Amino acid sequence: MIWLVQKNRVYPRRYPRFSASILILLTFFVVIIPTSAFALSLSDVQKDYLYGNYEEAISKAENLNETPDVLYFLGLAHIKMGNYSIAREYLRKIIKKDSRSKFYGQALVKLADTYFLQEKLDKAYQLFSEIKLCSMNLSNMPVVILRLAQISSRQGNFKNKRKYIKLLKEQYPQSAEIKYADILENYGDFFTVQVGAFIEKRNALALVKEFQDSYDIYIDESQNIFKVRVGKYFKRSEAQKVTLEFLDKGYPARIYP
Repeated sequence: MIWLVQKNRVYPRRYPRFSASILILLTFFVVIIPTSAFALSLSDVQKDYLYGNYEEAISKAENLNETPDVLYFLGLAHIKMGNYSIAREYLRKIIKKDSRSKFYGQALVKLADTYFLQEKLDKAYQLFSEIKLCSMNLSNMPVVILRLAQISSRQGNFKNKRKYIKLLKEQYPQSAEIKYADILENYGDFFTVQVGAFIEKRNALALVKEFQDSYDIYIDESQNIFKVRVGKYFKRSEAQKVTLEFLDKGYPARIYP
């Protein structure tokens, strides 16, 4: 209460009293609503991921509760960044937490994939083989079988490559992985070294002309891209030797498949 003085008279000035319910509502609007308005959700973080802002997405996701979907997302984001060992930490947390989680099977596959992407083919083959044996109801089993075919091909085990491609086509003929199996099959049962890829054929011909006296070099045209490749080797070690020779010459050589 405040006292006012006017013409030698003193009058009390009264302010309205707030009820408890009004105070609760004020607290809700002042405190609760701003907090929820700025709270992060996984869907907010995924926007950064879709735009390729992986570091920002990881930074935000690390502030969320470690639910299976958040852990899986962090694993994917670190894979995109090439942080394979960190990705494995998040994926293993899912695997250890609950085998009934819908992310369990996906985490197993992505864990194996980190080794495949690192070219640690023996470890990747071991993990994908274990997944195939133990998880026949896995929704992304076509990915597992394709990876086994790809690893077999890279290791020079062309018999196994053909076996897995056949299995994929027989059991999952409508899967998206079929087109990649066809590409792998069309490579043939040998290794080759790609030393250049061009939109204009004349550039590919110029590269072939430069090395045709020293190497078995040829052009493989696919989807209007002229790929310059060297040799057809049955041993990966032979292809690796040629790859190193062209790398020393300054060409972006790579073994296929």
